[in-house]
Parts: sequence; C-alpha cells; structure tokens
Amino acid sequence: MGYQMKVIVTVIAMPAAFSRVRDSITHLFIQDPAVSVCNVHDVVGFCDVIVELNFEGRIEELFKRVIYRFNSLPEVNRIVTFPVIQNSPKQKATIKAITGYIFISTIPLMVESVQNELVKLEHIVSADIIAGEYDIFAKTIIPINKCSECASQIQMIQGIKWSRTCIPHDIFRMIDDQMKIIESSQ
Repeated sequence: MGYQMKVIVTVIAMPAAFSRVRDSITHLFIQDPAVSVCNVHDVVGFCDVIVELNFEGRIEELFKRVIYRFNSLPEVNRIVTFPVIQNSPKQKATIKAITGYIFISTIPLMVESVQNELVKLEHIVSADIIAGEYDIFAKTIIPINKCSECASQIQMIQGIKWSRTCIPHDIFRMIDDQMKIIESSQ
C-alpha cells in the first residue's frame, strides 16, 4: 500500500543549464501516474530550480521513481529533496502575481507556532512543515508593491531563526516587460 506525499525538490543545475533542466523536469514524469508535478520554477536563490510534486507510493519507491530520475538528467549537478511531513493548515488562493518560495529554519519546538503565524499572513499561500535542513517551506503569491511589507511581517514572527527566499525568474521578465511599456510610451 502506498502513501500520498507532497515533495519539494531543489535542483542545482550545471552552469547555464537551468532552463534546460526546468524543461526536462516538466517532461520527466509524464508516463508515471504515481508522480504529479505541480510547479516547476527556475529561481534566483540558493538553488536554480524548485519543483513541487505529489507522489503516491512507498518511501522506497520515491528514490527509484523520483530522486534517481532527477539525478539521471545530465545537466543536474545536485538535488535536495524535502518531503512534506505536515501540510499547511490552510491553502489560500490569491490573484496571480509574483510567486516566492521561502525556506525557514525555526527555533526548536516552535515549528508549529511559526507555521500557524505564517498562514495568518495575507500573502502566504501555504506553509508546509518539511523534513531536512529547513523546517518550513512557505509559498507566497504577492503583488510586487507588497514584497517589502510581506518580508517585514515574516521577520517579525517569533521563532524564526533564519530563512532563504527564492524568486522565480518570471519576475525579471515581468519587470523587463513593464520597462519596455514605459519606454515605448515616452
């Protein structure tokens, strides 16, 4: 009997290969009904690509059906897998804006308290407790003019030791498109 689990995978690609890795990942699991890829983003941060996926099966199968496949991609330098051990208490839907991923390390015994405070924030879509180097994987979808406000709210939460934020490259494309519009109107 298998389990259903959410898994976050961070990928460090070979130099200049992150977009090829992202494209390869989107096709990697098409023939496998046990693996459902939810999101794949190339990001600016401590890794190059972040993948959110759902897996149905035994933990032993996760290695063979997911981790080994990631490592089989020639442009992948390193992956780190974070199984979700407790889903966010609530998932929020918001308007489409900038997606941000925040990996959070908490003070011992405060992980659930931090998780509960995070999901109270307007722009936090989810805050899953994960296994591995970090304690929480939070996802935010936020209008660009609210980024600093959201960051300040997160920094004020008691129990956060430190965090790492990854922003998809899409934001730079959005800013570039906006600059082109402004330049063409002048």
